[in-house]
Amino acid sequence: LLANCPGIFGPAVCELMVTHTLNLLKKTRRFIAQQSRHEWILHEDIRSLYGSTVLIIGMGDLGTRYAAVMKAFGACTIGVRKTLTALPESFDAQVPVEDLDRILPEADIVAMFLPGGSGTTHLMDERRLRLLKSDAIIVNGGRGNSIDPSGLKAVLRDGLLGGVGLDVTEPEPLPESDELWDVDRVLITPHAVGYSHMEGVMDRMIDMLTENLKRYMRGEDLLYVIDRNKGY
Repeated sequence: LLANCPGIFGPAVCELMVTHTLNLLKKTRRFIAQQSRHEWILHEDIRSLYGSTVLIIGMGDLGTRYAAVMKAFGACTIGVRKTLTALPESFDAQVPVEDLDRILPEADIVAMFLPGGSGTTHLMDERRLRLLKSDAIIVNGGRGNSIDPSGLKAVLRDGLLGGVGLDVTEPEPLPESDELWDVDRVLITPHAVGYSHMEGVMDRMIDMLTENLKRYMRGEDLLYVIDRNKGY
C-alpha cells in the first residue's frame, strides 16, 4: 500500500505558478528593470488572462487549484489527463493525453503539474513545444523532467515562446552555467514551494501519517491510498 498527502503543497504551488503566469503576461521583469533606470516606457505586448485559453496538463490537486484561479480571471480552462473522469468545476473541458498534440496549438498558456514517472518524462519535448503558438507561455510546477531541457533551449534560441516560468528544472539544482538563467523570457525559482519550510506543512503531514498508522494498526482502510490505475 502506498498513500500520499493530498493538498499539502497545493495552495503554495498554485500561488507561485499564478505569480509566474501573471509576471510573464505583464512583462513585470522588464518594468522592474526600467524602474531601476527611472524609465517610463510603455509596451504593446502586455497581455491579459481574460479570454485566453489555458491548457493544464495534470488535473490533480495542483492543476485543479490553478485552474480555479485562471477561470476566475476569465480564462477558458482545458485539462489534460491520462484517464478521463468527472469534470471538476474549475475546468471548462478535459481531453485525454492522446489528444495533446491536437490541443496544444490552441493554448495561450500551458501549465504543467505532472507527477514523476516514465510516462511523463519529457512529455513536452521539442516537437510538442514547436506545436505551440510562437508567443505561448508555459509554466511548470510539477516535475522538472516533464519538459525536455534541450528541446526547450532550442525553441527559445529560435525566438519562440512568449515566456517560461519554472519552479522545477532538469537537473536540480540548475547549474550556474546553464543558459536558461540568462534568457530574459524565462523566470526561474529554485523549487521554492516544494519543501517543508512552509508554515503548517509538516504538522499536516504528521497528522495524516499518524491517522493512517492508527488505521493500519486497527486493520482499517487507509486514507489517501494511491490508485495505481488512476491517471494524472
